[in-house]
Amino acid sequence: METFKGLSDEKFLEFALFLQEQFNCALEDVESAEWRVSFFTKAFESCETGEEFTFKRHHTGKPFTFDPNGEDIEGITHMLVEAEGDLIEGQKLLNLLSAFKTTFDNGNN
Repeated sequence: METFKGLSDEKFLEFALFLQEQFNCALEDVESAEWRVSFFTKAFESCETGEEFTFKRHHTGKPFTFDPNGEDIEGITHMLVEAEGDLIEGQKLLNLLSAFKTTFDNGNN
């Protein structure tokens, strides 16, 4: 926290707001990746069984039905692996920002 001692109150607040924005963005990214992992897992299983499933859209919450007929299972597998990687990276970033934010907030009190 010694690094921030020389900052003006305005710059300190600016940095705190920036840190909060980054945390919020990382949280949104993790939530999106969680949804994609869940969806593509179910889509992969649906392609294997041939059964349709209904799922809620991530941003609207509106339901839609996934029909596996004619779907590219390799493409779905690729998107699942990509989503899992995004989730892992997003969680790492969120944990880092969370730890930094906690340290920053504790040092500011």
